[in-house]
Amino acid sequence: MKRRAQNRDGDHPAYADVSVCERWQTFENFLADMGEKPSRKYTLSRFGDIGNYKPGNVAWHTRLQQHDEARKKRMAARAVVVVEVGVKSDESEVYAA
Repeated sequence: MKRRAQNRDGDHPAYADVSVCERWQTFENFLADMGEKPSRKYTLSRFGDIGNYKPGNVAWHTRLQQHDEARKKRMAARAVVVVEVGVKSDESEVYAA
């Protein structure tokens, strides 16, 4: 988590705007908030694959769950485009794609 957030230009450029909250700068606080990893099948995941690493925005997820979170992010971004493109000129109706 910290390596991803601190390595802004290297292996994880997608994390350029991601940070770790001040509380989680110490492992003890992180452990108190998140608990032990349930098993080797789990990794830390941000909800919707957006936002910073902080209490309330992360959970232990399997790879499949992480894939679903990334999909939600893509779908949300796509929905914004659909709404902007689908608005009539009088802005009284919105079309669904």
